[in-house]
Amino acid sequence: MEFSNFYTVKTLQLFNDTTGYAHKTDGSDTDKVNRLIALIRKERDIHEAR
Repeated sequence: MEFSNFYTVKTLQLFNDTTGYAHKTDGSDTDKVNRLIALIRKERDIHEAR
């Protein structure tokens, strides 16, 4: 499944910093987050179409 780039490393790190979590963010983190967002949106679209 192809997913969009909702976050970049920089934007995810900024979000991470504002929530108080000191976790180093890299490309694999953004891939995971973007994939999860895409899956959630897909599921939401499926359920709204019913």
